[in-house]
Amino acid sequence: QIADDGNFLVRTGLAALAAGRHDFVTAERYALDGLAINPQSTMLLGVLSDAQIQLGRYDEGFDTVQQMVDLSPDTSSLARVAYTHELVGDVDEARAVMQRALDAAANPSDQAFALFQLGELSLGEGDAATALGLFNRALAVSPGNVAALSGKAHALGVSGQTLTSIDTYRQLIEVAPLPDYLIEFGNFLDAHGRTDEAVTLYDQAREQLARDAANGVRVDAGIIFFEADHGDAEEAVRMAESALAERPFFEI
Repeated sequence: QIADDGNFLVRTGLAALAAGRHDFVTAERYALDGLAINPQSTMLLGVLSDAQIQLGRYDEGFDTVQQMVDLSPDTSSLARVAYTHELVGDVDEARAVMQRALDAAANPSDQAFALFQLGELSLGEGDAATALGLFNRALAVSPGNVAALSGKAHALGVSGQTLTSIDTYRQLIEVAPLPDYLIEFGNFLDAHGRTDEAVTLYDQAREQLARDAANGVRVDAGIIFFEADHGDAEEAVRMAESALAERPFFEI
């Protein structure tokens, strides 16, 4: 309310908030408003590229990422470059660029982020052992890192270390009881016959999702699949159609 027309940082905050709510149309609008004031803002370029890609406009998003990395080849911009390669199926190049992002990391948080992303790439290729090592490295440099903890829980489960995976999931939802993590843990318990525990987690996820919706958060693909698997199939279809109308990025 107090920002004047020249305050691009306020637009950055509003764009990031909209992106956090998965409202990428609004995020793009605020990012463009901010860039009209300061075209050199890598923060705004990052949010803009995220919004464009999520809205299905890949070519524009990739061009924006290139502008960002040209201005500042740091962990944030290089991670986005890696993601563009992953989107088009070039995992080897995504890994090489993500390694550059790790090498450029200026602090433990950035190091943990890059290690997590590398772990996700390995996990996506079915290499749970390498992924687990990367997630553990991330936790070593940034203890309690939520993303790395989630990756570790997943990798342990994939590698057959069921009880250790469950313990790690419990640590995760204790510090970050987010719907995606609650649902992922619930699905894991369900798959191992612990249905009652899974249902409790699903109920917690629904409560959090209701709070999120009341605060303007759009659903993501994982939530739509959750509704299809554990809720109302017709509602899941409605949610998917609505999401696709706004965000062709979805492949549902």
